Amino acid sequence: MYEEKFVDQGFRGNRDIEESLELAWDLLSIVPESELTRIDNDLIEEKLSDREVEWE
Repeated sequence: MYEEKFVDQGFRGNRDIEESLELAWDLLSIVPESELTRIDNDLIEEKLSDREVEWE
């Protein structure tokens, strides 16, 4: 999923940094919070608390 959604934006893809960061948070939302030990708890709360992502 990481490669498909984040790394491979395709030859014609033109994703900016903000889109890339939002996509990164989407991907991190599937990781248990207990595993996100190197990310500040306030940032986790801000970015992941209300995030609902449905993967195809």
